[in-house]
Amino acid sequence: MTLVSREALQFLQNSSWMTALSSFEKSRVEHEVFEKNFIRGSQIFRKGESCNFWLGVAKGHLKSSNVFEDGNKINFMYIQEGNWTGEGSLINQEPRKYQLEANSDCLLVYLPLETFNWLKDTNIHFNHFLIM
Repeated sequence: MTLVSREALQFLQNSSWMTALSSFEKSRVEHEVFEKNFIRGSQIFRKGESCNFWLGVAKGHLKSSNVFEDGNKINFMYIQEGNWTGEGSLINQEPRKYQLEANSDCLLVYLPLETFNWLKDTNIHFNHFLIM
């Protein structure tokens, strides 16, 4: 069993997709997630890394960007507290297409790829969340 903070567990329980899961599914998710804290400016993922987790932002916010060979940087999006990110790379089984950085101090919740795929393959409500 993975132990997570009250804050991370509350974030998980308040995620809209979580409310559609059965008791068994919720229990499995709660036991398989883990959390990490990051300070502002920390790099969470690098472009090209393998994608093994779906990432929830329990506290803080992130930015996704790419840095070009000439040093220029482009920001694609900001991921605010309460949201999840990375499902595209998980579903397509491809490396990350951008780098992800903490734009503030953050508490992140990690859902392993195996659990993500299990939910995707067995729960229609989870699938609806992913395509909305």
